[in-house]
Amino acid sequence: MALKLTLDREFKSMRRFVLPLAAIAGLGITSCSLFSDDDPDPIPPPVDIVRADSTGKPSGCPLCPSMKHIPAGSLDMGTDTSNGVFKTTPKHRVALSAFWLDSVEVTQEDYLGLIGKNPSYFNGATERHGNVGTDLKRPVEMVDWFEAALYCNARSKRDGLDTVYRYTGIRDSATQFSFERIVKVLDGVTIDYTKKGYRLPTEAEWEYACRAGTKTLFYWGDDFRIFSYYGWLDHGKVEAVAKLRPNAWGLYDMIGNVREWTGDWYADYDVSVTKDPTGPKFGTLKIQRGGFWSDPSATITVDRFPPFPEFSGFSSGFRCILADI
Repeated sequence: MALKLTLDREFKSMRRFVLPLAAIAGLGITSCSLFSDDDPDPIPPPVDIVRADSTGKPSGCPLCPSMKHIPAGSLDMGTDTSNGVFKTTPKHRVALSAFWLDSVEVTQEDYLGLIGKNPSYFNGATERHGNVGTDLKRPVEMVDWFEAALYCNARSKRDGLDTVYRYTGIRDSATQFSFERIVKVLDGVTIDYTKKGYRLPTEAEWEYACRAGTKTLFYWGDDFRIFSYYGWLDHGKVEAVAKLRPNAWGLYDMIGNVREWTGDWYADYDVSVTKDPTGPKFGTLKIQRGGFWSDPSATITVDRFPPFPEFSGFSSGFRCILADI
């Protein structure tokens, strides 16, 4: 009952401050009825991690943790037809430079060790909300965009790298978008993409990494029915990272578990930018990608979810990227 009440609270918050009432169905927060119960149980193909040997430490960074090296390449980003509530058209070609990316979402263990607190609703160090034991390998959630940016800066400082996020000040804000929590808002925040330090991926980098060179609807193919082998999408809570199959570049939980913050402000796609797009310089809403543990959407690879940067919920997590410069 407590979980249901909290779920209702998050959905009501999103409905009131992010979405019109009629848009909820477009988020994929529905029962999964995309295939018939009479269909035979599909079996996924064998695991084929084509770049499993790309795990390593970024050059010149002995303190950096192991990450996945994502090669440079091109992506047909978006869709040909309008999808859901938030515009995913038009499909457009973009080229991406190589980068390093966390193979898993930032865990509660990682966040607690660096920041000194664990804000997660599904807190692995407690026995509440159905959790038993001390499983801190779950992704951290209840993290707003500013907290994710501050984590990236703190991780850069720890590992002897440049800080990417610059801001003129930090102020406390009692916002309606994070369940009455006090948010540390970064005034005048900018992202210096020329610096070698941790940051959130751009929306294009995220989709490119998620697809892992595939052109199918999902990174495992076109059959949505086997999503449960790859992502926590029709589930009751977050789960420990890397329990399901990764994509072809060895990235786990790119779909499901928690939505992942990107660096971009939400706007229509600017198709004039064809190389390493970073989105608009200013905006009101930030982009999350990848769906979450109770989001069985059949268009989840391209879905764009844009909450306010102050928003934090038990669907909100992130992973870090490091430019290959």
